[in-house]
Amino acid sequence: MAWRRHGAGRREPRRERRRRTVRLLRAQGRYGPEFREVLPALSCLVVAVCLTVAGAASAYRVLGAGAPLVVHRGTFSVRDVRWARRQGGTRLLDGALLHRWAHGTPLHHLIDLS
Repeated sequence: MAWRRHGAGRREPRRERRRRTVRLLRAQGRYGPEFREVLPALSCLVVAVCLTVAGAASAYRVLGAGAPLVVHRGTFSVRDVRWARRQGGTRLLDGALLHRWAHGTPLHHLIDLS
């Protein structure tokens, strides 16, 4: 039977390594990255997210996908049609158009999205 030193050949658990590392950093006066070290990356991330959202919104409007559609399984009344015309940009999609769309007719063929 070979003698082994206590802990030799075994890796120390992750939690213990982390605690030891934190203790060493705190003893050196370091508690993690300072705000000035993180600020440039955080600023870039915020700007990138804002640009992405703004670009998606612009593309959504330019491509005409932003037209509001009111969908109804049945049929619309004359009053509903008049209301949609007054709204200017609201498209009505009733049961018959839904049925044609479900059978493969492209949406832009069914209603004018421009």
